[in-house]
Formats: sequence, structure tokens, C-alpha cells
Amino acid sequence: HRTTSFTEIELLRKLTGLNIVDFSWVLGVSVAMVKEWESRRVKPSSAELKLMRLIQANPALSKQLME
Repeated sequence: HRTTSFTEIELLRKLTGLNIVDFSWVLGVSVAMVKEWESRRVKPSSAELKLMRLIQANPALSKQLME
């Protein structure tokens, strides 16, 4: 049962400090796709989830991926 209004993906994005445009760029997907994930309409692929888990474990990685 969720006690928060944020999805896991929104929380991860906020943790990285990236806006939705930069977050989508880091993950190599469209802004529309990130919005779909955040609204729970679409699930990320296993590869996208793995990348998100790596970023979650090491938030600085998202900054490196922006370079």
C-alpha cells in the first residue's frame, strides 16, 4: 500500500535532482515516456529499470550521464 502520492520513478527523479527533460535524456527516452511511467500507465523495460537502479544506488551517476 502506497503512503505517498509520488511514484517510485518520480522519487528517483527527485533524488537525482534532474528535471523531467534531463531525466528523460539520461535514460534515453522521451519526456512523454517518463510521464507515462510516472502516471503508472506504462512500465519501464527491464534495461531501463536496471539503469534507474544504478542511478538510485549512485545518484552522482546521473550527472556523469549528462556530460
